[in-house]
Amino acid sequence: MNRLKIFIPFLLLAVLLLGCEKETIPEKGDFSVSLPEGYSISNVTDKTCDILRSDGALVGGMVLTEIAPEDMKRDSDSPAIPRYLDSVAGLENMSEYFSWLGEEPDYPTLYMDHYITNSETQEKTTYKRVIFVRDGGVYDLWFDLQVMDEEEVPDFYSIVEGE
Repeated sequence: MNRLKIFIPFLLLAVLLLGCEKETIPEKGDFSVSLPEGYSISNVTDKTCDILRSDGALVGGMVLTEIAPEDMKRDSDSPAIPRYLDSVAGLENMSEYFSWLGEEPDYPTLYMDHYITNSETQEKTTYKRVIFVRDGGVYDLWFDLQVMDEEEVPDFYSIVEGE
């Protein structure tokens, strides 16, 4: 009986620690954001939305990813971000990226240039991406630079930076 009295508190502590170990990823994204004039949100689902220019061109979008917030920490060596980028590019294509971290100490924003090369045609498409944590989820704000001018992308950073 004494062994049981000693074992139960340790068992409860272990269960509590395991339960707190991993943050839960939201099942539905929040795409209620303010966009620069001339742009709008369209085709909203639980995990994605499109960003359209006033002429109807699809210039980018937002995705609630399956990346966990702890994978975004500065000291994380998680393969979640490269895996996500590979899944966006598709297995048949080559995915390369150059990224830099924002200044936030806990969950820094990841700014990147993402290059996807079609393996058959060798055609390269360039995307600007901002991967960031908001409300317990990790979002990918992306822009297709074949449709949108690179100089316009910083106009959307207020979505990420909460301005």
